[in-house]
Amino acid sequence: GNVRALTAGDSLAIEVTTPAHPSYVYVSYLQASGDVVNLSWPEGRFPKALPPNTKLTFGGGANGQPTYRIGAPYGDEMIVVVASASPLFQDEPAETVNEREYLTSFRRAFLVQPKSGGGQRVFSAIALPLKTQPKP
Repeated sequence: GNVRALTAGDSLAIEVTTPAHPSYVYVSYLQASGDVVNLSWPEGRFPKALPPNTKLTFGGGANGQPTYRIGAPYGDEMIVVVASASPLFQDEPAETVNEREYLTSFRRAFLVQPKSGGGQRVFSAIALPLKTQPKP
């Protein structure tokens, strides 16, 4: 699809609707710098699932949401949203990690069988590519 282009100072806002089953939602922002910022992560060691079809908004500044402003370094970035029927991680993540650690932790999580013994993990993932650029 289309890559959204954002310019320095633009505000980034993302809307996500969760799947038609209870889910644990992980939203991460892969920045041009190689850092990954976790925008949303189920909280605590025994997180609660979100109800089906929950609308989530990240950024934009409304209803107490933070405002994410685009800044340097610029380049190809990505928002990754993962919704899983079971929690993917035992521990809460660091606020910011680098891409390699991030991808490794997800790969591990996807390979682990859910404790319920229900076979494969049920999850869906979307990646939204962004391009950030300085003001012309």
